[in-house]
Amino acid sequence: MDDYSDFLHAPDGDFYRTRTTPATRSLDADQGTSGLLAGSGLSLVTLELPWKDNLPKCSCVPPGVYTCRARLSPRFGMVIAVADVPGRTDILIHAGNWAGDAGLGFRSDSRGCILPGRTLGELAGQRAVLGSREALEDLLVWAGEDEFILEIIGGGK
Repeated sequence: MDDYSDFLHAPDGDFYRTRTTPATRSLDADQGTSGLLAGSGLSLVTLELPWKDNLPKCSCVPPGVYTCRARLSPRFGMVIAVADVPGRTDILIHAGNWAGDAGLGFRSDSRGCILPGRTLGELAGQRAVLGSREALEDLLVWAGEDEFILEIIGGGK
């Protein structure tokens, strides 16, 4: 029997290949939840808000499998939209540096979205992703116009 686990079924009955990219989280703290997004020619670091029970605009995205696609955001320009996040809307992968808990006085460029970077470092005394615009551009080029599957592993729940 054929294994179609990495294929999606198109409306015309054909199968088409989709790419699955894991985002593995390594640290969840008040200054942000860091991780690595890597797969088939792509390797970026990520930063999200700390886990806060999936509260909208306050928490990182829960672990799971999500369909993603490039789209134009009125606020951020070209971004990656992350679809079907339970209990949440308008989750994006967009450029930014900080994703700390604002309620504790940390800086944040995220309201529940994922910030990509080339490296993880520190800005103004706080954990941050560096080279975020360049990392987002790398991701947009890698994704092209195709959907891809993002599997978030670790952190949350």
